[in-house]
Amino acid sequence: MGGKRSNSLIYMSGFAAPAPLFVKNEIPYVIIMELLTQKHIWPVICLLILDTLLFSYSNAAVVPSYMVMVGFILLTLTLYQIVYSLLGLTSLYGIKLKRKKSLAMYLTLVIGGLIALQSIGQLSGRDIVVLLPLTILAYLYSAYVKSTRRNLGS
Repeated sequence: MGGKRSNSLIYMSGFAAPAPLFVKNEIPYVIIMELLTQKHIWPVICLLILDTLLFSYSNAAVVPSYMVMVGFILLTLTLYQIVYSLLGLTSLYGIKLKRKKSLAMYLTLVIGGLIALQSIGQLSGRDIVVLLPLTILAYLYSAYVKSTRRNLGS
C-alpha cells in the first residue's frame, strides 16, 4: 500500500486535509509560474481586473456617455495588451516578428472598430470586407515606409 496510490489518496481525500491547489513539481504549477514571470502578463492581469470592476459595477443603459467611452478605451487597451502578448508568444514557435507593436496596434484597430460598429448595430459583412483589406494595406504601407526610411538613413 505504498507508492503513488497512497500519495494520491492523501492529496485527494476529503477526510484528511484539503488537497493543495497546486503541487510544486507538477506541470500546471510550473506553467503558471513561468507565465507570471513574463513581463507582458502583468499589464494584462491589471487591465482584466479593471475591466471586471468597471463592467460588473456599471450598466451601459444608465451610466453617463463618458463612462461608455471610458469603458471602450479600457476595452481597447486590454485588447492591445492581449494581442501584443499573443504576438510575443509567437517567438516560442520560431516566428520572429520585427514590428510587434505596430502589428498589435493594427489588429487592435480592426477588432476595436468591429466591436464599436457592432455595439451601435451598424456592423455588416460589407464592413468587414472593406475594413480588413484596408487595414492590411495600411500595415504593409507603414512597414514599407519604415524600411525605406531606415535604408535612406544608413
